[in-house]
Amino acid sequence: MTTMALDTYEAVRALRDAGMREDQAKAIVSLVKQGNGFAQDLATKQDLKEGLRNLERRMLDPMTGQLAILERRMTIRLGLMMFAVAGLSIGIAKLLF
Repeated sequence: MTTMALDTYEAVRALRDAGMREDQAKAIVSLVKQGNGFAQDLATKQDLKEGLRNLERRMLDPMTGQLAILERRMTIRLGLMMFAVAGLSIGIAKLLF
């Protein structure tokens, strides 16, 4: 976050020279300083994008591992089913012919 440098003395003087009472000028400068401190705690678009990327990564990493396990299981099951179908086909062919 960027901070705004504010010369409070110059700001009060400029407001006073513009016709404002000194107590009003000081109050306005004080509010501007408080607002500047508050703005430092706000998130930027970049902060939000980075947070979203981190959240996606944290959600997808465990799923990626689970998907790899499921893919391996499905491959094994498909191979076993193909083996069983081939064996049944050969057995039925021997019985019929």
